[in-house]
Amino acid sequence: MDGIKRRAAISLLSSYASQFVTTCANLVTKLILARLIAPEDLGLYALALLVLLGGDMLVDLGISQHIVREKDRPYGNFLGLRLAMSVALFTAIQFAAPTLKFWGGEFPAVVRLMAVTLVIKAASGVPLLFLDRELLIHRSVMPQLARITTMGLVSIGLVYFGYGVWALAWGTVASEAVFAVLIWNAARGRMPLEFTWKHTGGLIWGSKFLFLIGVMGFVLQQGDVGVLGSLLSAREVGFYTMAFMLIMLVSKVVESAVFRVIYPMFCECSDDLPNLGKVYRCATLAIYVIEVPIYFFLLFNSPVIVSVFLGRKWLPAAALMQALSVFGMLNPFSTFGNEVLRARKRDSILTMSTAIGAVTLMTTGYFLTSRFGAIGMVVAHYVIIGSIPTVVAVSRMLRTEFARLAGQLAIVYAGSFAVIGAASIGLSFAPYLQALAAGLLVPASWYTYYRIFGNGAGRAALDTILARPPAPSAEAVY
Repeated sequence: MDGIKRRAAISLLSSYASQFVTTCANLVTKLILARLIAPEDLGLYALALLVLLGGDMLVDLGISQHIVREKDRPYGNFLGLRLAMSVALFTAIQFAAPTLKFWGGEFPAVVRLMAVTLVIKAASGVPLLFLDRELLIHRSVMPQLARITTMGLVSIGLVYFGYGVWALAWGTVASEAVFAVLIWNAARGRMPLEFTWKHTGGLIWGSKFLFLIGVMGFVLQQGDVGVLGSLLSAREVGFYTMAFMLIMLVSKVVESAVFRVIYPMFCECSDDLPNLGKVYRCATLAIYVIEVPIYFFLLFNSPVIVSVFLGRKWLPAAALMQALSVFGMLNPFSTFGNEVLRARKRDSILTMSTAIGAVTLMTTGYFLTSRFGAIGMVVAHYVIIGSIPTVVAVSRMLRTEFARLAGQLAIVYAGSFAVIGAASIGLSFAPYLQALAAGLLVPASWYTYYRIFGNGAGRAALDTILARPPAPSAEAVY
């Protein structure tokens, strides 16, 4: 177990390093592109990406989540399945694209070009899964950085010369190709690629519930863009996409790195409920002490952020950002609760939860968007009844740690709102001074919460990474 903890700590550190560097590069790229590209081009790209993300979900078949929790990991079978599925979908898109002109005259040609990424990502997804599952995430840092750098250089270069949405499309294709080459090189000589026919059926059958969960999860994550694209103009879709992207950037920076490590860790301790509960509580608390102050900052200061960093042409996105900011911290218990249930093979509960959430989002989203525009879809995100089965199941399973987590999060939410809200409201007569003061309070809040909840956590993690016995006083109180 000590070896697993050490690999997990190193992987988490590597994942955060990768996430920090790539996110910084990604943010710089998006800020530059926002200055150069029109909202309608971003909207068109978001709709094309919607189709391809749906294709990625179909190619995966839920197997990537299933294979992590199994002792047998036939990566060769998985690779063969992914390549066969991706080639079939690529061919289908080439024939079906002309029927999608209702999303814009350029849409068929754009989605045809970007469809090649289905095959590229089918190949690169297997070595990436291998490195994540075996907690060798540090080997994927350079490929991740190369991908985002390529995306930035190609897309910014092309948009500068007036290629609009094509700049984003070609940047996506080039970046995925570079990543595929480098991630295979990172896993070369380490990943077994045996192919045994008997494993193929087992992979498909064993992941059937996870596939259904993936379909519903895709609707939850991307269905809003589809609804907006069917009811609103590409320009309005662009404003919504920009607002949602900036809000979700917070969770992407903070949570994505942890997700790559936490699910394998949950799988390792799935039979030890006390330890599983502690890992769940510590991970959730560690995430939200970082995110909550940021979300409250964005709630009060989005217009200044948009005006300064994106330009005044994006100001319609500011109101959407403010409305979405609370959504990011609305339901902390299911953030890793879904992974707990997945590790414990409670797939039926996950299926029910995601199905309820997907149906609710699509029905309420369509109804509200048709009447109130993009803000209606924002409101639909707050109808989170689909997460109720997950939260109830996790609370019963991890009763003691769940209750302790609820009390700790109450302190974080109340403290962040009181401090950042007071500074923002008190300085509302000077918006730029308000943003500066509230921004300085965000890292101050992090330090305060670390002192309250994380005494010794940093030293204990360092001891684990260096394989030193932890000092007696280094026990974290998370």
